[in-house]
Amino acid sequence: MDFAIKRVLLKPEDQTDNTREAIREVCRQLENVQARFEMENDSDLIEACIYEMESLREIYTRYRLFSYVL
Repeated sequence: MDFAIKRVLLKPEDQTDNTREAIREVCRQLENVQARFEMENDSDLIEACIYEMESLREIYTRYRLFSYVL
């Protein structure tokens, strides 16, 4: 338990800031894809948006898990 506390207290701020910025960027990309999804009429492009949203959600989840580990 002591090691985990030390790791949290001594974690480099650069890594945390980079992770937060990466999470923000994924959120921006997800908002853009959602906007495109709402405007699309072509079924193939709608499907592409769905796959892209799922991919970005997975990336978001991994960044969130990574930020908890740091």
